[in-house]
Parts: sequence; structure tokens; C-alpha cells
Amino acid sequence: MDKMTQQDKLLIELNEAHSKKEKQNRELSVVFKKDLNEAQYKKDKALSDDAYPDNAHFIYEIIQNAEDADYKINKKAILKFLLLKKGVLVLSNQDGFSEDDVRSICVMASGDKIAKKDQFIGEKGLGFRSVFKITDTPCISSNGYRFYFDKKQSYEKPFLLRDYSNRLPKEFEEYNFTYIFLPYSINQKEIDELENDFKTKINPKLILFLKKLNLLSIVKDGKKLIDIQKKKEKSENFDLITLFENKKKERYYLIRKVINTSHIYEEKKKNIKEREIVLAFPEKIDNIITSIGVFAFLPTEIYSRLNFVIQADFLLDTSRGQILENEWNKNLFNEIKLFLLESIDFFKLHSKLKYNFLNYFLQNGKSGNKFIDNLYPSFPKHLTIPNN
Repeated sequence: MDKMTQQDKLLIELNEAHSKKEKQNRELSVVFKKDLNEAQYKKDKALSDDAYPDNAHFIYEIIQNAEDADYKINKKAILKFLLLKKGVLVLSNQDGFSEDDVRSICVMASGDKIAKKDQFIGEKGLGFRSVFKITDTPCISSNGYRFYFDKKQSYEKPFLLRDYSNRLPKEFEEYNFTYIFLPYSINQKEIDELENDFKTKINPKLILFLKKLNLLSIVKDGKKLIDIQKKKEKSENFDLITLFENKKKERYYLIRKVINTSHIYEEKKKNIKEREIVLAFPEKIDNIITSIGVFAFLPTEIYSRLNFVIQADFLLDTSRGQILENEWNKNLFNEIKLFLLESIDFFKLHSKLKYNFLNYFLQNGKSGNKFIDNLYPSFPKHLTIPNN
């Protein structure tokens, strides 16, 4: 028998804790005349399989978790999705899971979202559950923690990977950092649709506001379908971000503002005293911009009809598609309104952008989102373009 590691001991401890809870539920079920384990399973299923709009939602959750990770060993953060015949293999060169990460991922909706000044931390216990839309047995290996889940038994209980009965892909065993294998439990039609979703959901804009992740690729049959990279430089008083996808590139001029949020109480943001909002103006305006103009680090599903992109730490619904109506988000949009007016000074000082910046503020119709539509009155429509 292999020597028991500290990582194995933790996983066994978590497995036994879940087993103990299941036993207690069986005993209480007699008293309450209700199968409490079945009730818990249905609740977990609702949070995992039923809470997300489509099979491809896990892509964003995996990217978010990769962005949240530490990269002390490898300074250049890389994330790869390998589309295999039997499933999706995710490779990340992050430092690896901590004990807290493992505990979190084994306790659904544990509420461990930790707010930090310079990053956002995903709710591993909940967000990771989106993988169950395509797999019954997700397998994980990271920093010595090697385990899998079997949703037919439990959405939360970890099992040692050495007891996994199916064959793992060779790439899984050969990679030295963090890897997640999602063997398919969906039919071939759904697999084909998922592979198409990878092509449509992953585009250069996806990493526009991510601070760590600078290289993202999709590989199938040894061939890169998508290869995205990012380069950052200065353009006078703007950050100039260049996004590369294969031989294509697009550029954005970014300005940033740190705002005070200490006066807004929100449970998930209670430790946050300030937040950064970012406005990104494309070098070339096109219809794609107006369709994904609002980000909360990753794109939302709001069809903004804006000629620029807004990034802020918005609170979103479970699917990450829509902005919630609450005081936190209301405050962010009030600050964005002010920042839009302040952005005029940035443009006036830029040697190139000062001549045509008003094109960014042309209104392209209503978005249907009241937060976005309320921004229109603040657009500087009546300003004149500076002379030479």
C-alpha cells in the first residue's frame, strides 16, 4: 500500500465527516419521517445541475478559479483546456490547492468568498459545482491532493483518486501542476455543442481585465483551436492592452479609478473599503463591443449597446449573467456615471484620441438593463472636439 500522505489524511477526514453526517441524517429521518439525505441531495443537485443556464458555464468558473490562484513558482499564469474524446482536461500551472481550498470545494456554498483589494476570490464550494452539468465524476490533482467526486453518491464527499475505477488520460498523469479531468456524462450531441461553446465563449476579451492570467488556450487532437495572449503597455495617460488570438489582435485603451466603498454594507463585501472601476475603449468600434460591454472580471450576459466596456466588482446572480439590484451595485454605477464625465479629461490630453473620442459615447439604443440605461443621460454628447 502506498504511504499515506498528509493530503490523503485530510481527504479521508473529509470523507468520514460526510459519512458521519449521512449517518446522523438517517437517524434523524426516523424522527422527522423524511429522508434527510435525499432532501440534501436534491438541494445539492439544484445548486449544481439546475442553477446554471447551460453546460458550458463551468468554463467561466474554471477561468475564475485560475485567476484567483497564486503563481509564485510560475510567474506567467497559463490555463489550457484539452478537449479529449472522453472528457475535458484542464491544465493550470498555479502553485496548487491549499488545505482551505480543498475544504471549501468539499463543502458546497460554504460562503468562503474572501474579498481582497486587488483580486476577487471565487466561491469554490459553489462555482465548481457547475462541472456536474457535464460530468458525474470530476477528478482533481493539485499540490499532492488527488481526489474525485461521484455525484451519484454525493456532490460534496471526496474520494481518493487511487480508488477511481476508470482510466485517466495520460496527460493527467504527466502534468506536474494542477489538473482537473471532467469525464463526460453527456451524450454526443451535447459534447458537440459544448465544443462549439468553447469556440464562441472563449475570445480575447475574456482575459481583458484579468490581472494574472495572460495565456489561455483550447487544444483538440494536439492542435490549438484557440490561443489567446495579452500584452500591456502605456499610451500616454492610458493603459494600452493588446489581445492576441492566433494572428489577429485587438487593442483597448484603459483608464482606472479607485472608489471608496466603506459606506456601503454588503455581507459578501463587508471587508472591502475600496474597489477599482475600469473603462476600456476599443481602438476600433464594432458590434461585438456593444454585445458584451459589461464585465465583472469576466463578461456578463448583458447586451450593453455601449461602444466601450465597463469593468467593476458587480454582484451577480448565480449564473454570473445578470447584475443584481442592490445598494452595492447601485453605488458602483453612480461612481461609473461620474467617471464617464471625468474620462473626458483623459481623452483631451491624449494626442491621438482627443480628435474622435465622442464616437465612444454615441447611444446605440436601450439595453433593457436599468443600470446601463441610466448611464446614457451622463454621456458627453454636446462637447466639441479639441482643435490641434
